[in-house]
Amino acid sequence: MKVMLLPDLECYPSTHNRQGPDGVPTRLAEWRQCAEAIVQGALDRRADLVIAPGDFFELPRPWATEVLEVAGLFQRLARPNRPVVGCAGNHDLRGAGQRGPCELIAAMGQSSWGITMPTLLDWVDIDVAVLPAAKPSLLAEEVADPAALAMAVSDRLVTISRGLRAQCRGTVPAILVGHWTIAGATTSSHQILPSTEPTIPLAELQAQRWDACLFGHIHRPQVLSERPFIAYAGGLLRRDFGEEDDPRGCWIWDSETGGHEWISLPARQFVTLEYRDWLANEPVEDTIVRVVYQATEQEARGIDHDHMLRSLEQAGAHLVAGIFPDIIRSERTREASVTETTSPHEALRTYLARRSDLSEEIRVRVAELAAAVIEEVG
Repeated sequence: MKVMLLPDLECYPSTHNRQGPDGVPTRLAEWRQCAEAIVQGALDRRADLVIAPGDFFELPRPWATEVLEVAGLFQRLARPNRPVVGCAGNHDLRGAGQRGPCELIAAMGQSSWGITMPTLLDWVDIDVAVLPAAKPSLLAEEVADPAALAMAVSDRLVTISRGLRAQCRGTVPAILVGHWTIAGATTSSHQILPSTEPTIPLAELQAQRWDACLFGHIHRPQVLSERPFIAYAGGLLRRDFGEEDDPRGCWIWDSETGGHEWISLPARQFVTLEYRDWLANEPVEDTIVRVVYQATEQEARGIDHDHMLRSLEQAGAHLVAGIFPDIIRSERTREASVTETTSPHEALRTYLARRSDLSEEIRVRVAELAAAVIEEVG
């Protein structure tokens, strides 16, 4: 059986978005393009099961357009011999006791599309255990210490996953689907999440003898274990420049061979250019681009941001997110900086010297008036 693991869908990012010439938001158009590639990938690889491991939306109150897009994707993926299993992610959760968008998706299609409670689906050829995201208060008693609460939730998740594994038949492959952090997973910045984040120990999942653990929540695609196959597919689109280097795609896992394959998706690239890269006409066509550079005060005065912006647009950049200079201050400026030990008189003189919009007459007059006040107060 071939199982397709989708990334977090998050339909659709609000970052770096604009209205397209056809009236469709550009990020929605990008999302649709990737969704179509997912459908084609499932067809080309002859996927038997599709897993959508949570965070269908950016916010728990999505617009109608976003709900229709996700439901439409699941409708195109689902076949009589290809079920779709989706579960709630932390972005899909509303307040305690309130129904969220995942229940709506399930009502629009099949109950397996929007699972919100720990569940075991025992189909003919495979057992699929689902561990959706949940509010911590539903899994453990509230405590004041966030780290202690995270530990209690982690212990509860381990207990639930063990219980689900015990219900599996043992005669067919068993996979665990979830939307949580697994120990050892790293973010897009290659950081391990803090102790306040509920975490399932990787060794525990391996010891439970799942054939695969297919998870959402971490936006950086990664494989934590080959046998059993334990992986994240990441996010569907890049939300910001922190995810610039993250690939975007899906995993195909084969339950018979234990092998896996990566399918790339056409998510738009984010590109950071240094000033010399811009001068060298680095390719930026159809990208979301920003320019960063270091320059002295004198060099910065000779850099024309408007010209740079026009050049990037003419080179086909989809969107210029900004031009960000890091100005290297001169020794004279640094010596004239104000610190805690600077006297009021010196601080005022430094401030007035930096005000290029003031005439010398005004500077002298302000200094005289301020001197009298400083003397009186001091």
